[in-house]
Amino acid sequence: MMATCWAKRRAAAVLLALLPLLMGVGCGKPKGTVKGTVYYKDKDGTYKFLPGGSIAFIPVESGGRGGTFDINPDDGTYTAGNLTAGKMKVIVKPLITPTGGRGGGGGGRGGGPPKDAFNPKDAGIPEDVKEKLDPTKSKGKYVPIDPKYQTPDNTPLEFTVEEGEQTYDPKVD
Repeated sequence: MMATCWAKRRAAAVLLALLPLLMGVGCGKPKGTVKGTVYYKDKDGTYKFLPGGSIAFIPVESGGRGGTFDINPDDGTYTAGNLTAGKMKVIVKPLITPTGGRGGGGGGRGGGPPKDAFNPKDAGIPEDVKEKLDPTKSKGKYVPIDPKYQTPDNTPLEFTVEEGEQTYDPKVD
């Protein structure tokens, strides 16, 4: 009987100690959704929608949730959901070129593995999947953009995400 009483007291003490932690669960920072269209400056100086690629929202403060989202090649639109409210750095990357690289982002040694290191014909990948993975068959189009927009350290693009839904239409050179 005495052991049962002590067990109940111990359980109650543990629950009381964990109560503040349990109350904090689910009370995270507010989330937001950002929708918009990404524009690039064409050779003639006019802004046109970016025909594919990706846009990333990177939290400036630690503990935030960002993400990378596809840009629709048909109209340059994107939807970035479940972002933590707060200030974000925004990076934009163009569609991958048919040769496999991204334009202007560079910095690596390049080259990749030797041509005979991987032969897709021998990989057993179904033909319909190969077509989906083939960058030369993409609906979008590679457009070169300034490398400064492609890294978090150099991008001048910033956006403050707020709770709920908002619109952001970034323009890149």
